[in-house]
Amino acid sequence: MTTKKVRINTKRLRRKKNLTQQQVAKRASLSKTTISNLESGKQVKIELDTIGKLCQALECTPNDIFELDYGPEENIARKQKKAISQYIGSVEYDKEFDPDNLDADLAKKIKK
Repeated sequence: MTTKKVRINTKRLRRKKNLTQQQVAKRASLSKTTISNLESGKQVKIELDTIGKLCQALECTPNDIFELDYGPEENIARKQKKAISQYIGSVEYDKEFDPDNLDADLAKKIKK
């Protein structure tokens, strides 16, 4: 099993709301440097009150701010699943990712 990394999605969230780093920093009472460092990955530790400030500034929940990075192959499979799920209904892929068996596993789910 591969170790999953946690990514901070503040950049995506602030762009969605058409906000600059400076605007988010001001709303959150944080420095622009803090926002920049979080988005670039230079700062990887984040305090709980900072999470709260970011949630308030970006009008979101902690779940929106964080995302697990599963690695390149599994990320591709998850994007593919998301893209096709609207066509084949709810697809559950609840086991460890195996790119060699993805088609067979999806076929089994479709036949159910």
